[in-house]
Amino acid sequence: MAHAQRQPRALVIGGSLGGLFIANLLHRQGWDVRVFEQAGETLAGRGAGIVPHPDLLDLLTRIDIRIDDSFGVDIAGRVSFDHNGAVVGTRDIRQCLTTWTRLYALLKSAFPAGRYHFDHACTAISQDAQSVTVHFANGTQATGDLLIGADGIRSSVRSQLVPAARPVYAGYIAWRGLVDETELTADTHHDLFPKLAFSLAPGEQMLGYPVAGFTNSTRAGERCFNFVWYRPAQAERELPRLCTDIHGHRHDMSIPPPLIRAEVLDEIRRAAREKLSPQFAEVVAKTRQPFFQAIFDLESPAMAFDRVALLGDAAFVARPH
Repeated sequence: MAHAQRQPRALVIGGSLGGLFIANLLHRQGWDVRVFEQAGETLAGRGAGIVPHPDLLDLLTRIDIRIDDSFGVDIAGRVSFDHNGAVVGTRDIRQCLTTWTRLYALLKSAFPAGRYHFDHACTAISQDAQSVTVHFANGTQATGDLLIGADGIRSSVRSQLVPAARPVYAGYIAWRGLVDETELTADTHHDLFPKLAFSLAPGEQMLGYPVAGFTNSTRAGERCFNFVWYRPAQAERELPRLCTDIHGHRHDMSIPPPLIRAEVLDEIRRAAREKLSPQFAEVVAKTRQPFFQAIFDLESPAMAFDRVALLGDAAFVARPH
C-alpha cells in the first residue's frame, strides 16, 4: 500500500511584503507555510508609496490577486519642474501607482490567517540533514524543511549565518510623506495630478506621485500625494542630530515619526522652500507627519545556507532610486 507523500513545510521569518510574497507562492505550490512576524500587531500603515513594475504585477497574478480600480492610481506620464516651477521635461509613461499599505493588505488577505503569527522574534536557528528549527523570544519554536529569512535589512536570520554582512550607511536619507489632495491649491493640484513628478536640486532628488488616500480610496478628491526626497546627511554629526527625539533620546539611524522634533520639521520645510519647485514646497509644507529613512547598502556573500535561504533586503539592498 502506497503511503501519502508528506506535505513539505516552510517557515518564513518576516511577515512584510517579501515574506508574504514567498509565503503565498509556496502555499499555492502545495507547501505547508507558516509566517512568523516579530511585531506584535498588524504592519498596515508602516509604508508609503510604491511604483509597481511588471514583475510585481506578474507575481500578484500568480497568487490569484485581481488588479482592479482599488489597487492604485493611474497616471499618464512624468513631468519635471525647475526651481521656479516651470516644466522642463515630460515623458508619456502610463503606470498604476499604489501604496505599501494596499499591497500588504492584498497579500495578507490572500494567505491563510491561521498560519500568520505575530509576536515571534527569531533568536536562534539550528539545522541538520533532515530539518531546520527556529527558536523565538517568546519561548516557542518551529521546525520545517525550509526556512526563509525575509526579515529585512536588520535580519536576525542573516546575523546568525553571516554576522560580518552588515548594513553600511550610504550617506543620505529619504524624507517621505503623504498629503491629502484636497489640501493642495488648485494650481499645485493641476500640476501634480495625475503624474509622477520630479524636482531636482543640486545633489538631491525629489519625486512624488498620487496614491490612494487615507481611507484607501483611489477616487478623485479622496487620494493623497506621496513624496520621497533624497538628501545627504553626514553620518557623524547630522544624522545623530536628526535622530535625537523630542525627549532628547538619541536613536540609531532612524526615529519613530511622532518623535521627530518640531525644529527638524521646520528645517525640512524651510529647505523645501529654498531648494525645490513651489509645487513640492507646498506638498512638504502641508504634509502632516513627514518622516525619514536612512539609506543603506548591504550585500550578503550568499543567499542559500543548506535549508535556510535569505530573501529581499535580508540578502541585499538596492538603493531605492
